[in-house]
This record gives sequence, C-alpha cells and structure tokens, in this order.
Amino acid sequence: MKMSKMMLLGLAMIMGGTAFAQTEEAKPEKVYEVETNSFWSNWFVGVSGGIQHYAGDYRKLGDGSLITGMGEVFVGKWFTPVIGLRAGAALYRAKGFTPNLNVGYAYQRENGYCKARWGNFYLHGDVMINASNLFCGYNPKRFWNAIPFATIGGMAVVGDHSGQVELAMGAGLLNNFRINDKWGAHLEVRCVAVPDFYDGIVAKKNYDLSTQVLVGVQYKLGKTTGWAAKGATTAAAVAEVQKQLAAMQDENNSLKGQISTLENEKAAALENVKNASAEAAKNEQYNGASYTVFYNINSSKLTDKELVNLEAIANKIKDYPNSKFVISGYADKQTGSAAYNQKLSEQRAQNVYDTLVNKFGVNGDQLTVEGKGGVDTMFYNNPRMSRASIIEVK
Repeated sequence: MKMSKMMLLGLAMIMGGTAFAQTEEAKPEKVYEVETNSFWSNWFVGVSGGIQHYAGDYRKLGDGSLITGMGEVFVGKWFTPVIGLRAGAALYRAKGFTPNLNVGYAYQRENGYCKARWGNFYLHGDVMINASNLFCGYNPKRFWNAIPFATIGGMAVVGDHSGQVELAMGAGLLNNFRINDKWGAHLEVRCVAVPDFYDGIVAKKNYDLSTQVLVGVQYKLGKTTGWAAKGATTAAAVAEVQKQLAAMQDENNSLKGQISTLENEKAAALENVKNASAEAAKNEQYNGASYTVFYNINSSKLTDKELVNLEAIANKIKDYPNSKFVISGYADKQTGSAAYNQKLSEQRAQNVYDTLVNKFGVNGDQLTVEGKGGVDTMFYNNPRMSRASIIEVK
C-alpha cells in the first residue's frame, strides 16, 4: 500500500478510535453548564513536531521518500468550553518529482524524472470544536479531549522558487491530554490541500495534499484556565436550600388545607342560601309579568322559538309551586267562523298546557286552560297578534 494512503488510513483509524473512546469514556465527575470568561482568559500557546507526506504530481514515483519532518508553533483561545480559535505557523521541506528540469528546485534526474524539494511555510487559522465537552459535558479534570477542527491559511514556498503563495485549507483532529491545570500534551493529525500549480509542477491533479502528524505540548496562559460552574455550590449550601424548600412545602401544604376548608365552608354557605331561597320561593306568590305565545295563521303548533321561551316560563312556574296560572287561547276574529275560532283557541291553549306539563315537567295542578275564541285586534292594531295564548297568574 502506498505511503500516502497509509497515512490517510491512519487518520481514519485515529478518528474512528476517538469516536469509540468517546462513547467508552466514563461520565465526568462534574457535568454542568458554564459561563464564558473575559476575553483575556483561556489563552494557550504550544509547540509541535512531527512528519508530513506531500502528495503532489507524479506522487507514485515516491512513497516513503516523500515523508519529511516538520515543526510548528501556535497560539489560541477557547471562547467557550466547546468553541475555540487557533493560529499557527508550520515550516517543513516538501519533496516531489517533476519531468521539467526548469523547475528551480529540481536537483537529481532519475528514470526520466527529476527529484525536487522546496521549503514550505504554512500560516493558518483553525476553528476548533471540543467534541468531548459538547457531547459529555464540560469537565476540567478530563484526561483526554477530542477536538476536530477546520483549517485555512496561506501556504508559501520558501528558499528556492520563493514568493509563490496560495490559499490552502483542510481538516484535522486534535487530541489533547491533560498533564495538570497548566500543561497538556497533544497528538494532531490533519490533511491540507493546496492548488496543483502551487509547487510549479502541474499535471492536472487539481490539488496537492499534505498529510501531517504532529505531537507536542501546550501551556495555558493567565490565572483563569477554565470556566466557572453555573450554579455550582457546596453540599452544605445544597442541604440548606433543600431544608428551606421542605419548610416552604410544609407551609404550602398548610395553606392548601386552609384554602380547602374555606372552600368547603363557602360551598356549604352557598348551599344553605340556595336552600333557603328555594324554601322561601315555595311560599312566595308569583308576581311577574304574563307571557304571550304567538302562532301562525290557522295553526296551533308551537314553533322552536316559542319552545325555547316556554322552557324559561316553565322554570319560573316551578319556582313558585303555590301560585296558580291560567292559559288563555285566542284566535283572529277576522279569519274563520266563530265556532272554528273557538276550537282553534282551545287547541292553542291546550298545546301550551301539554308542552309545559309533559315536556318541561310543570305540575298540571298549577295550570288552568281556557279558549277565548276569535277576538278583535289585541296588540298594536295588528290582527296577526291575536293568534296567541297568554300565560298569566290567577
């Protein structure tokens, strides 16, 4: 297997191992929300050293011979336990092959190709996500933190052919290992892509790739190196709060009991008032207004509208069981014969009686029915208003 592929496979294995270890890590002793600190807190500096493999054009001619050493210094800041930024400067010598002897850093011809080497300077910025804090909660005593990141910057050729600068970008995984509150070690793997023409060797590969493995140390700056726990408190303070909550709960239960007693007393008082009112109504005589039911011409049928009103009248009648009522039926004298109107008026009164008694439960002993026959205009000089039944107290 080619060396570049082996390094990429190693990167995948490290990232896979990180995901597995993340799930296997014991829950931190303290997992809590945190508050961000001031701008001057949570800074760090570090230095790294390691190897890189430059996969450029004609990369298959090399393999292990394309691996070179490299070094890097960096400075960064964590803005929250999850999000941070880092700036770094890396220096290394890259190796490759070219068929073009005019490339300034070609130095040895072999099998129709020339070996080439040149200095690389990579000045970059990284956006970091602390996956351990994100998924397992912030824990300042955690030994290992897995931190994936994206990197972008400028890559420049130094030494021979110097002056060539191109935009480079990539991604990687930073594994931080805690030594103490100030010091830590790290293992970093990243891949950085740069345009194909960057090294002056162009074979339409679109981009060249540098795979880098670094180890190093870092140091946290300043007095504040972590985050304060939001709401963190002592066991004694927690016990005191729990004691106060228990007392408040007891007082709350007592108040609930008093409220329940008052509500029961109020309900009993209302029931007494209701019973007293009902008893007084039984002995009281109705002195309200009479009620008139209207019909269509030549009809004794009650409309739905009149049924609604009759139900209200029925309830009133039942409230006054000692009162007697008379239901008088009428007809329009100008329509029909006297005999017909007499019968129609009686039917109208009887229908009201039957509805009150059979539908709405009125005591029939309180009601008397009579038919008045045909009459002249009763209301507002309108014959139609004589087609009616009137309910009134005796």
